[in-house]
Amino acid sequence: MTYVVYKMNFDNAAFKHRTPQLRAAPGYEKLPMKKGIIFDMFPFSMIFRRDMTMYRIGEGLKEVFSDLQGKKVDEEFALVRPMLEFNWDN
Repeated sequence: MTYVVYKMNFDNAAFKHRTPQLRAAPGYEKLPMKKGIIFDMFPFSMIFRRDMTMYRIGEGLKEVFSDLQGKKVDEEFALVRPMLEFNWDN
């Protein structure tokens, strides 16, 4: 069995205080974002469907686990924390 732990802690308070004008800029909320940008930013990310099938995985995961796409995330990974059943509803 393989265990993978992801944890991201980042205090963005300094940036928020320096650039409050960005939120008020016209059209800021409508900036275009290419659909693959999330996977470029987070190479170990995944998208899974309601049936828990991995629809798309990032390039980092593809390099480590080449056959993950199309498999069920709850059968390939174990949720350690929080201690609850790993399914779509929670």
